[in-house]
Amino acid sequence: MPVSLLKDLVFLVLPSLLNVANNILVLSLYSRSLSASDFNFLEIINVAIAFFIIIGTLEIGQAIAREVPTLTYQESLRIFYNGLSVLMFLGLPLLIGLYLSKSIILEFLSIQSHYEKYIHWLIVLCFANAVFKLFQLFLLFQLNRKLTAIINLSCVSIMISLNFYYYFGNNLSVYSFCFTYFCGYAGATLLICMLELKRVLSIKQLQNTLSLDTKLIRRLLQFSIPLVLSSVTILVFQYFDRLILTTQFSAEEMAGYIITNRISGIYNYAFLAFGILFTPKIYRHHADSNFERNYSIVFIVTMALVIATLILTAIFSELIFKNITKVEYLVYAKDLGILCWATCSTHLVKLFPGMEIERKTNQIFLVNLFAAIIAVFSCYVLSLYLGYTGVVLSKYISSTVLLLAYALISRKYLGWPKGITVSMLVFFSLSFYLLSST
Repeated sequence: MPVSLLKDLVFLVLPSLLNVANNILVLSLYSRSLSASDFNFLEIINVAIAFFIIIGTLEIGQAIAREVPTLTYQESLRIFYNGLSVLMFLGLPLLIGLYLSKSIILEFLSIQSHYEKYIHWLIVLCFANAVFKLFQLFLLFQLNRKLTAIINLSCVSIMISLNFYYYFGNNLSVYSFCFTYFCGYAGATLLICMLELKRVLSIKQLQNTLSLDTKLIRRLLQFSIPLVLSSVTILVFQYFDRLILTTQFSAEEMAGYIITNRISGIYNYAFLAFGILFTPKIYRHHADSNFERNYSIVFIVTMALVIATLILTAIFSELIFKNITKVEYLVYAKDLGILCWATCSTHLVKLFPGMEIERKTNQIFLVNLFAAIIAVFSCYVLSLYLGYTGVVLSKYISSTVLLLAYALISRKYLGWPKGITVSMLVFFSLSFYLLSST
């Protein structure tokens, strides 16, 4: 194994695995301790944070990630500072507007009025998470393994410690969830600031580096703004089912679906580890002469691991539920296999980055918009006729559409190395087996 890849595994992937452990811990503790309605409100917090990351920053983090890999530290810091300024000038007014309209939002989402007292925590979490994500992207795409590992490890370590503190104190609640995540995001960000302070202060002409540059901000936004609509459509694709469940199904059914999705969401972190490990390298080396061979190896190995873990998940789905959550939710274990498959297919688009590499942002938007329309239409219609099963089935349909669209379009830009067709056929054949048990 190359030394650089081994270092990446140690510094970048291992923190992601610890993050998986934290999410399993949070799911287990809170699903057992909270009522269905309280647990569902935590999901609403997570969805709100996801939307704010996109709208409150205009996806400036993606522009930062695209620029910094080939720049010096001083040039990268200048870009990061101007990107952070966009969050300050745009995100803070947006959060103030969210707070002033909290009653309307709660009524629209059919959320009980007593949750209004947590809106200020929602706002604080949105801002803290957005700042944390910008720091995380900046360090990751600078290929700074050490500091990327430190920010990830410190964040998840704080969260795990506080989760155990509240658990043993028998104080798990919506408040403890909010406070724990805020401390994780804020603590990790402050730690990185302290560690980097000496290096930043040593920069010559620091005042020029840390100054607003409207031309630079305009250039960053020209790349990032087209991605906003695309990213919003992805979130609609991912979370429209929650809206249907909130308005049409009981709190217990929604909690069962969320728990199943959260367990399948473990695959999110597996693919996050993949993205951390390979995405910067794909951007940097896609024009190399041996790229197609290396790309084919990465694809086949990744698909083999995904298929193997999906089979194991389907076989042991009931055992997984028994060990993670309450027995009342065991009835939803039958849907775990196909929802894990849908989660994987959604994230397997990372293996088809042709449009991103060629900066085809309009194509990315159209593909995501089409998948989102399919998700909204299928979820609404199938939930009316098939109930809860219809929501699960719609997730499968929309994720299939998204993966196939990315694969076929990316083929034009990155080619179609050997082994990809067979891997995809095996992957889709597995979905038919998983559907039969739903």
